[in-house]
Amino acid sequence: MVAAAEKQYTKKWDGIVGVTIRDLTDDIIHALRIPMDMELNENPEVEKMKAPNLLGREATIGLNQKGVDPELTLTYSGRNTELYALSRGRKMIATANLAGFIPRNMQVSRDTYAAVASGKLGFGVAEDADVEGSAISGTSGLRISLTRQPFATFDPITPNSFAIGANFARKFSNDLVTRRAYVHLLIPNTFTNVREVSEEVLGPQEIIALIRNSDDATLTYVTAPNATIDPSGNAINPKADNTAIKFILSSAGRCEAFSIFDVDQELFCDAA
Repeated sequence: MVAAAEKQYTKKWDGIVGVTIRDLTDDIIHALRIPMDMELNENPEVEKMKAPNLLGREATIGLNQKGVDPELTLTYSGRNTELYALSRGRKMIATANLAGFIPRNMQVSRDTYAAVASGKLGFGVAEDADVEGSAISGTSGLRISLTRQPFATFDPITPNSFAIGANFARKFSNDLVTRRAYVHLLIPNTFTNVREVSEEVLGPQEIIALIRNSDDATLTYVTAPNATIDPSGNAINPKADNTAIKFILSSAGRCEAFSIFDVDQELFCDAA
């Protein structure tokens, strides 16, 4: 068994237990998963004090810390709308309905496609909806617009044509099926229960973090009472491996922008 003194001697930070971000404007906690990584940097502005040495050469004789510009970066695995909104410093709001479009790329392998089921993308599309379509011509190889016919009276002999039925049922002309054409459809659609990244800017945030220590007997407690989101560098990248959110920490009205403590607590897991 490893003695307690040896565990204390070899103790190191060993991972993040939890992070809470509280919006100080409305006092609501962001419902986010635990970040994979956290970096806290005080960014001190250091001035070197110079003087000649006995050989007459300029040498550093001391350092003067003129100021600090502390920042905290939280790195989350993957990317989603909530993390993107937070990285921009924007609020998410609820929107009842959104009139938009469904972009659909597909290869035509048969003449008829059945309607989609309830809850699936395309359910609710009306028969003969004003859908636009395009494909690559089988003769010229150029981009061409497809002709939309009425669904009920669709004539498959008409070349480069299609029809839209209720709930995104589809029919395609014989020539499109024969050459297994790749087509692009743009379908009007109403999205419901929408959440939107709004124009409302998030105000100051409070950040509290717990870090696991390797001795399994203590935790490190970090608190930053006043943090402002730095929106620079955010981007929409659906395949990004992670999301880094940077906060600028303020020490206005206090001595330090953040505080760090070791606390005598052990971790536990709830019973199943």
